[in-house]
Amino acid sequence: MLFRSVSGGGAGLCAARFSGVDVLPAGWEATDVGGPALAGSARFDGLAWRVNGSGADIWGASDQFHFARRHWEGDVTIVARVASLSNTGDFAKAGVMIRDGAEPDAAYALAFVTPDNPQPFAGSIMEVRGAAGASSQPVGGATGALAPGWLMLERSGDQFTASTSGDGVNWSSMGTATVSMEGPVEVGLAVTATNDGALNTAVFTEVSVGREQDRKSTRLNSSHANI
Repeated sequence: MLFRSVSGGGAGLCAARFSGVDVLPAGWEATDVGGPALAGSARFDGLAWRVNGSGADIWGASDQFHFARRHWEGDVTIVARVASLSNTGDFAKAGVMIRDGAEPDAAYALAFVTPDNPQPFAGSIMEVRGAAGASSQPVGGATGALAPGWLMLERSGDQFTASTSGDGVNWSSMGTATVSMEGPVEVGLAVTATNDGALNTAVFTEVSVGREQDRKSTRLNSSHANI
């Protein structure tokens, strides 16, 4: 499988191939945000990303979760297929995030999938925190858009748009919101258990980070893994 990521510092496409090893692609790191009770982890084994995250939630004025991320300057689009996630809570979350730093109260935009629970909502959701320390707000969602499924989060200046797809080709918007972010941002995969002391394991495939025009011209991976 081929993981591709367009460099945020200049034109061109950088590609790396991994097979049978547990590493993060060049330029990526993984950290716990907000001090969850259990340490999280992330690895890319050449076929899929496996991200383990504890934490109370990504919500309110402060967050607890695990974040596999890379730095990015300027506009960016992240796409991922959420193959699965653990049912550690009604609002356990696995998704794609663009965040103004790794502080627990940082501004962010997030598109995520919940477990298949009947209440209070099961599907894909977009939420944001418009400024550091502010309360998170829901933007929109798609009931029944569960894993396995695709998520896309786009930044254009201070405008963030989230979309969901069942096949990675036909997309439905979940909404657009304004979030002010200054300088380089953190973009990547976010997982929270919404149950601090439990670990939510989420599997992601077909992950890409890049500018929209570059992303559209590139096939991310050689195949769609069925996890």
